[in-house]
Amino acid sequence: MRAEATPRIRVVLIDDDDALVEVLRLNFELDARFELVGRAADGRAGVELVAALRPDAILMDLHMPGLGGVAATRALLAAHPDACVIAFTSSRDPRELEAMRDAGAAAVLAKPFDPEAFLDAVAAHARACNARASAA
Repeated sequence: MRAEATPRIRVVLIDDDDALVEVLRLNFELDARFELVGRAADGRAGVELVAALRPDAILMDLHMPGLGGVAATRALLAAHPDACVIAFTSSRDPRELEAMRDAGAAAVLAKPFDPEAFLDAVAAHARACNARASAA
């Protein structure tokens, strides 16, 4: 009997930096653990996209035009309490990082990042979120 392959982690990326999004898209494409299923350039569009796609993990930038990462995270988790929001930001301001945690982010990862370590962290946090949701 053949072992079933581990399902790919379906990711939505919410970030307004097109260059960074392209780098992430390429890294996700090259890593068999992931499937990048959508991208939004601001929090409001991201909330709508997540509602439509129901991904396993949401990568959320902190600073975006319109609805920023903190408010978008609160909105997402109010509508989808089991959503796995992983914030990533270049901010080093402890108040901003704490605000993302308080909004319900499962993790806050730093930009810039080492792609391999970043993808490993995203996978670990997505699996932890999934395990918590399954146990509930």
